[in-house]
Amino acid sequence: MNLFSWTSWIRQHARILLKAAGAEMASVLLTVLTAWECTNILNGLFLSSFHSLKETAPDFLVLFLALVFKALSNHYRQKKCLHLATNLLYICRQHLHRHILCQPIKQAGTLPVLAIETIDALAPMLTRVLPELLSLLIVLPVILLAAAMTDGLSALLFLATLPIAPFLLYLTGQVTQNASRREWHHLEELSTGFRILLSGMPVLKRFRQEQAQRLQLKQFSEAFAQSSLQVLRLAFLSSFVLELITTLSIAIIAVSIGLRLLAGRIDFQHAFFILLLTPEFYQPLRQIAAAFHSVMTAVTAKKRLQQEGIFQPAELQPSSPAEVRQKAAPTSISIRSLFWRYPSAQTDLFHGLSAEIPAGKITVITGPSGTGKTTLLKLIAGLFPACSTMICRTGGNGVSYVPQTPHLFAASLADNLTLFHSAPKGPLRHALRMALLDRWAKSLPNGMDTQLGDGGQPLSRGQRQRLGLARAFLQDRPLLLLDEPTAGLDRETEQQVLQSLCAFHRGRTIVIATHRPAVIALADHQIHLEPPEDLPYDHHN
Repeated sequence: MNLFSWTSWIRQHARILLKAAGAEMASVLLTVLTAWECTNILNGLFLSSFHSLKETAPDFLVLFLALVFKALSNHYRQKKCLHLATNLLYICRQHLHRHILCQPIKQAGTLPVLAIETIDALAPMLTRVLPELLSLLIVLPVILLAAAMTDGLSALLFLATLPIAPFLLYLTGQVTQNASRREWHHLEELSTGFRILLSGMPVLKRFRQEQAQRLQLKQFSEAFAQSSLQVLRLAFLSSFVLELITTLSIAIIAVSIGLRLLAGRIDFQHAFFILLLTPEFYQPLRQIAAAFHSVMTAVTAKKRLQQEGIFQPAELQPSSPAEVRQKAAPTSISIRSLFWRYPSAQTDLFHGLSAEIPAGKITVITGPSGTGKTTLLKLIAGLFPACSTMICRTGGNGVSYVPQTPHLFAASLADNLTLFHSAPKGPLRHALRMALLDRWAKSLPNGMDTQLGDGGQPLSRGQRQRLGLARAFLQDRPLLLLDEPTAGLDRETEQQVLQSLCAFHRGRTIVIATHRPAVIALADHQIHLEPPEDLPYDHHN
């Protein structure tokens, strides 16, 4: 499902939307009741035979209860809209995490903007705009009906002045949307420039180029400030125009009521009732104008996220492990005359390396520290750029890579295991059992929902390594790349982990970078790397 298919999203959250709409309906009915009770009180105290407050006490009590329940209804509606906004942001960040984990990122500098400002810009659509849309759909018809039942001419004036505001919003929206798009562009430039400045600070200081970068960053900041001010100017202009239109509309209706009241064509009670309802009728239009900037910003942010391809259906609905086993064949890898060096190095780490990794076998990569075992795994996984003619993979395309220290997210055990995909509990438990983490998972206070990482349950190095293995077991892809998967484990645990790997590797290709004798003894094939000549420093193993 595309996240921004609003029909599907509305069906999914129909119950919460109906509760919010019910709260809005209760609020507008209480508003009408409040206006009517105010009219009755004033009419009873000054224009009828009432001579004391005692006789109007029931009306005061109804007025007080109406105001209290109206406040409660508004609070309940805002609570439901906030719940929808929180859920939307959570889903957006899930999809962003999947995009980051499943695909190479071409512009890393845009990630902070996408993860924070761009996604956060969607929240006002539900916290500010949705309540006003509910008001437009519910408040306007109810008040219009109450006005028609009381005074037909006032209801006609309501209808005549109503279309002006949406037309003005449409005109200003075309200009504001382009300005918002420029604002996001300048914000991404500023974020990218700041990230480059921080990462290259030592080099800039060494070559005394920090002043030039400071000037460039200042230019980015000024461009972003100018684009932001332009958006705000347009937002203020649209709010001013709409306020002016609604004020004039209220004045027209008030003058009409006053003239007819002086002429005796309408009684005071009905005239005052319509006069109290008139500001309430135009209030949703005024609030929409105040939230108009949020609408344009959210629309631009939505398009920006869609341009990144984060919410494509293919990414949100990956194949199940059973489908992967049926479709994918074991992967074979051919390495031909591989030449590769780190950008900061003066010599090649690999100088004409050639090797074959057979399909459906366990291959180990051995060699002294610094010979490039980890680097070769990353090249095979596609994490480092390399010529496609140097490393050729045939067979299944799915790859799982488990580094020496798998990353631990500040999330639940289930999210850390699935990498924010949805999966049944059964496969999760099976993956944990194969990684020898099932007993530990059962001992956690909240089971699969226990929070890990910062502020949550801490993990030892061995547990983190086995969590990385459990992720690979759950993904069930035809090619598995492991970097020192048993380092730091005791002999007994290592043997159990290797037994799980033996059971898992049937029909799959496993490549392991290791120096452990037990892992080497398990291998069907071995690639031994020799240290490159004149290696100036350790190239990340």
